[in-house]
Formats: sequence, C-alpha cells, structure tokens
Amino acid sequence: RSRYYHLYINGQYWGLYQTQERAEASYAASYMGGDADDYDVIKSAGSSGGYQNEATDGNMDAYQRLANYFYQAGGLSDTKMSDYWKVQGLNPDGTRNPDYERLLDVDNLIDYMVITYYTGDRDGPASRFLNGPVNNYFAIFNRENPDGFKFFEHDSEHSLDRGDNNMVTPLSRGGTSIASFNPHWMHEQLATNNSEYRQRFADRVYKHLFNDGILSAERALAVVDARASQFDMAIIAESARWGDAQSNTPLTKTNWQNAINNVRNFIRTRVPTVIQQLTTQGWYPATGSPQFTVNGNPTSGGAINDNDAVRMYTESTTSYESIVAAGSTWKYLADGSNQGTAWRAADYNDNSWPSGRAELGYGDGGEATTIPGAGQVITTYFRHEFQVTNPQQYQVLRLGLRRDDGAAVFLNGVEIARSNLGANAAYNQFADVTVGGADETTFFEFEVPTSRLATGRNVLAVEVHQQNLGSSDVSFDLRLEGAKVTANNFGTIYYTTDGTDPRAIGGQPSA
Repeated sequence: RSRYYHLYINGQYWGLYQTQERAEASYAASYMGGDADDYDVIKSAGSSGGYQNEATDGNMDAYQRLANYFYQAGGLSDTKMSDYWKVQGLNPDGTRNPDYERLLDVDNLIDYMVITYYTGDRDGPASRFLNGPVNNYFAIFNRENPDGFKFFEHDSEHSLDRGDNNMVTPLSRGGTSIASFNPHWMHEQLATNNSEYRQRFADRVYKHLFNDGILSAERALAVVDARASQFDMAIIAESARWGDAQSNTPLTKTNWQNAINNVRNFIRTRVPTVIQQLTTQGWYPATGSPQFTVNGNPTSGGAINDNDAVRMYTESTTSYESIVAAGSTWKYLADGSNQGTAWRAADYNDNSWPSGRAELGYGDGGEATTIPGAGQVITTYFRHEFQVTNPQQYQVLRLGLRRDDGAAVFLNGVEIARSNLGANAAYNQFADVTVGGADETTFFEFEVPTSRLATGRNVLAVEVHQQNLGSSDVSFDLRLEGAKVTANNFGTIYYTTDGTDPRAIGGQPSA
C-alpha cells in the first residue's frame, strides 16, 4: 500500500512524495501470516551487487530447488509433465500431494507477467537496459507453509507509455543460472514448452483483459482518472516547486494534463495490442474466447436458472495490417522556416523537399537518414504519401509515433495526434518537455478513426518540435496500422453443467 503527502523540510515546501510498503519478510508476515523468520525474500542486488540474485531475508535454498526443475534435461516441458505438477505440489491428476513441496504458484507467475506485458515495463527482472543480468523484482517464499514463490513488481517507472510497446519479444537472455534466475525467464520457458501452462496463461489473460477484468480499458481508465483527480490541485504546488528545475520552460499543470492524456491514449489501445503480440508469439489462441448471454444479457459468469435462455458465441478476431511501416521514406524540410498550415494538406507541392528513410534525425546515432538543423531549427516538417484501396476494410487505425521531443500529426490536413506539444503550436514554439531515456525510442500509440482515410491517395504530415535550441538530437519515425476484424468459426462445443472445467488434464475435452 502507498501513502501520498506534501513534504516540508525545515519549513520549506519540498513537493509531492509517496511512501510504499516494501516486499520483504515483515511485509509477508503482515499479509500472508506467520512470522517474518518463516520467509525467504529474493531480489536483484542491483548495480552494487553485480545485478545478481540475493536473499535479503532467509536463504536461496528453495529458490535453487525451483531453478533445478527448469535446469534439468527437458525442463518443465510437455515431456516432464509429472514434474510440472510436482513443483506445484500436485499429483499428475491435479490433486494436492502433501509430500510434494509447492515451489511454484502458476497463477501468481502468470499474473505477474500479464502486468509486465500490459504496462510495457522495460526494467523488470529481464531489463532491456541490461539484456542479460537480472534487475528489479521481489520473490517471497514461506518455508514453513510452502505455497509457491510469490513475485512482486518493483521499481516500475518505465511503464505505461514510458517503457516498451512490446515486452513479449524479443525473449529475455538471462535466467540460465541461479544468479539471474527470474520469473520473466521462467514464464518464457513454460509458455514456449508447456501446453498446459500455455492454456492456463491464455485463460488468465482473458480473465484480466476482458469482460470488465481489472486490466480492461474501462477499469484501467477509471483508475487513472481517479488518481489524476486526487492530484488535480496538488500538482500546482509541485509545479511551482520543481517545474523549472530541469527545463528552460517551466513545467505547468498543462504538462501534467498532457502526460495523463498520453497514459489514457496508451490504455485505450493496450488490450488489442497485447493480444496481438501474444497471438503472434503463439501464447494466445487466434480464435476468440466464447462469450455468453443469459436471456439476451451479456454475462461472464454466475448462476443460471433452469428456464434461462443461454447463448454462446465467439467474438470476431482483430488483427492489425501495416498501412505505413516504421522505417518508411519521408519527405522532410529542416530549414527553420515558418510553413504555416498549408504544408499539411494532401495537395501541397513538396517536390522540392529532400527525402530519406526513417528514423530521420540527428544526434542519437540510430538514424537511417541524418537531417540538417542541429542547434538552429526548432521545427522540422515531414510528409509521406501512401495509397489505401479500401478504407472500409478497417475498423479503426492505430498510430505509433516516435518523437524527440514533441510532435503533431495530420492525416489529409486534419490533426489526428499530438504528443508533448501544446495545441496550435507556432513554428517557433518549443515542445513541452525534454525527452530522454526510453522515451527517445518509444512509439507512442494513438487510436485514429478510419473516417480520416481517403480511398486512393493519402498524405501524413508531421511537425516535430525541439524543446530548446541547445538540444543535442532530434528523432522521428511513424507507423500506421489498420484493425481488420475476422469472424471466427469453431467446431464441437464441450460443456458441463456442474461448474467443473470440461477440459481434462492436458487441455483435451474430458467428455
């Protein structure tokens, strides 16, 4: 749990702060029972400890025993199903065996990874910053009453529009020794090699992301809005204290609101984005899960009466088709001129503009095309022409924008996205804040109505603004995808009426 407060030091206002409980043995005893001495707590030692696992409470003996299951020949793959059940303290038929030590809590591991994939947390145990060594996470285990290791998020600021759009791939590189053994790597081994785990993973993804699940767009947006409302007035004091600490242009409540909008935009498209990533990896079925209505009313569970009319169906499957790929060729203008608004129109004559393949920019070393203007130009203009034969085939468009620092995007002359840039920004207006770290390589996502597309020729126009003339780099790339919906067909339906799962061990129908 967390607590938020205004902090004063010797009478001087110091800003908004948060304290949070730490996932350690005393925490476990408070919430899970027993004594603090009953618990092992495993975490990364961080930079001071060479990014290796350490036990901050108890010892690593049980963690090593869990790791040994994964390191044995065949690991916990389909060829080792008896061990897969044993490590959970279960017999092969799924019943509890008190003689087996329960080292793995499958549902906890899955839920932990669903959070990682949904938020895009790029600095968890399989940190993209380290690419091998283990980083931020906690694992807690009760030696006296073994109920499986429980994994906890830790230090997750690189999330929700500030991390990676895709944490499903590429797969992690760490985990192959006890020094780097971690939940992210464990999940990848199981999801890749164990069909029973893969089915359970898909079930819990569906539970959390659909039907008013805790990560469904509606519920997630409600949480963001509630938290933003809590800070609505308090952020003014924070801005007054620190708004000009690291920016030549003071940060205000407007910057705060823009940041909230970025998170909201991220959440609106997050469920279909993650589902597509998991489906592509083979960890989530391409055929949609069954939906139910009772007497014509949608339901995701509960009791029914004998005379209720129950209907089952599957929703259509959504897939995304590339319309404009990242790394495409763009026309650009980087001469510091005031182009007004005419340049945004589809029929604007850009024949004199040079062109190059994205990423376009300078200063960060990853450019496919280096453009001029370093230290001289606030605003750089980009245009890209593309063809669409049938706009009606798409249900919605998904725009991914990589910008350093701020940008506005126009499709056929109409604004469709704005990020880190004030409304109606003039050509000599700076971006809201300086971009650094992961934000420099992130594709910020926006949902765009298909009504903005024209049949045949279309033009994207983008203006990228620097936060100050002393900025060392500028970066731009963009991708545009269209969501296509395909009706699902399914074969034999197996069901029970007593509340049991019709699937037997192994995922096959039991009757």
